[in-house]
Amino acid sequence: MYGDIYLRLTVGELLAQAGDVVGAVSEFRRAARHQPCHPLPFLNAARVYSSLQQPRLALVHLRRALRRDTGFSQTYADMAAAVLAAGGVKDTASATRWLGRRPCLSLLHPP
Repeated sequence: MYGDIYLRLTVGELLAQAGDVVGAVSEFRRAARHQPCHPLPFLNAARVYSSLQQPRLALVHLRRALRRDTGFSQTYADMAAAVLAAGGVKDTASATRWLGRRPCLSLLHPP
């Protein structure tokens, strides 16, 4: 059961590294279908969108990851970077403060 999600995540990562972002996102979607409660497919898709300078799409996927697991610290770090890249704050310290002022549930809804 879990083997397929990790296979999909690995293939997605390899495709992303090779520059096939469409294939990578497709694999992450397949992983999410196999384990819809797992945050990693959404976190990995967010990282692909961040690498494409698409912070708003990254934020959509990061919110989805947070809906699945609010305790995964890397999601918060990526969220701060995406908020900064999207122009929601001016610097990293502001992004950290922005995250600190919001309970987890407020991150699940667009500002």
